[in-house]
Amino acid sequence: MIKKAGIILAKSLVVVFACVGLYASFYSCQRDSVLKKVEKLEANRPYDKDLKYHKPYGEPIFLVRPGNATTLFFIDGFRGQVAAGHYLDWFKALHENYHINVVCPVTGLQGWPVAYRTRAWHREEDMRQALQVYDAYCANLPAGHRVVTGSMSFGGFSNITLAVFGKRKPDAMVMVAPVNTVLDYKSGSALMRWLATQTSWLRYIVPLAMRGGNKERATLYDIVNSGKNLETWNALAKDTVNWEENLAQGLHLTETAEYMEKDLVPRVTNEKILILYGDSDLTFSAAGFESLAEKLRASGNRVKTVKFAESGHMLLYDNGGDAAKKLVLDVLQNRYAF
Repeated sequence: MIKKAGIILAKSLVVVFACVGLYASFYSCQRDSVLKKVEKLEANRPYDKDLKYHKPYGEPIFLVRPGNATTLFFIDGFRGQVAAGHYLDWFKALHENYHINVVCPVTGLQGWPVAYRTRAWHREEDMRQALQVYDAYCANLPAGHRVVTGSMSFGGFSNITLAVFGKRKPDAMVMVAPVNTVLDYKSGSALMRWLATQTSWLRYIVPLAMRGGNKERATLYDIVNSGKNLETWNALAKDTVNWEENLAQGLHLTETAEYMEKDLVPRVTNEKILILYGDSDLTFSAAGFESLAEKLRASGNRVKTVKFAESGHMLLYDNGGDAAKKLVLDVLQNRYAF
């Protein structure tokens, strides 16, 4: 009897280990297949051989003159291949024409080759890196120097981080299409929208996937104006888009948005905050942006929101882009009425 039970147990263990081996093999093959496809697509990208920055626009930006009296400290979105570098012309105009310093750190998974940006990621990386650069820059600023923190999309998480933990509080904050807890998943089919809500278990089956198309727009970029969309794509995006989706990172993003709104937002107080967003954003809904604004108001901040017609998530490139940049300039020059 004991011998028979031992044989059954041994066979059961063999089956279990075989299943685990098959799963590990499937998981590895699926991941490696996507990595090889993406590595081939970006084989000619100009990454720095030592620091791995995506050149020429993926390096940190420091447009600084000691005599200037205002700084825009700007953080771009999640995994951006050139971080905030695709706004470099705008930043240079602010610096040269309006005597504004512009500082943009590279944080988290921004600007990495695919083998680096598909690793395990933790939100504390973005928090620490943005905060260290911000505190170091602000440490020796003269009295009266105005500092405005700005952000795009997921960069809003770092923006909130600076308001909570920064040794010097911002004089004002501007958040463009900020990350929040109301994800809309408007792009793609109904099936893909449903799958986007199932990352908690799907990531164990499909760790990486090739990025799908965007039937709502002229290219993968969420820019409503087709002319501006194609112009931006042809000028920059073909060589800077991340071709893979990482489901585990997608889940962590959702968890980070929840952490931000639940644990960080209530600790932001006495700030002047401007939230700008497009009415046709495919990632977040207007309700999500307005809900974030209400939560910030509830913790004792003066918050304004501005919605731009016929504009998507990449607002600064879209129909409302020029008007949005004008409002940012008004905040920088302390002319915006909060």
